[in-house]
Amino acid sequence: MLVSIALAALLSGVLVNAQVYTGARLFDGTGKPAIENAVLVVKDGKVVAAGPASAVKTPAGLPTVDLKGKTIIPGLIATHVHISDVDGLK
Repeated sequence: MLVSIALAALLSGVLVNAQVYTGARLFDGTGKPAIENAVLVVKDGKVVAAGPASAVKTPAGLPTVDLKGKTIIPGLIATHVHISDVDGLK
């Protein structure tokens, strides 16, 4: 299952778009094997840290989502479109 990433969090009294995702299987797009029990830190819509839970420091106070049993692929973009199906285009 793919997880869409874009949630808001409150950090140090300032509204910051940030979230921590834990426990998922992570495909990082490098061709390496998937990382089990991964941590993904997203801030302002961008991945700022990703890797094994043992190696990623998570900022204190951020909301955390447990994704155990899920698979995440950051940066995967759905680009399947049919331009010919849009009215007015030939």
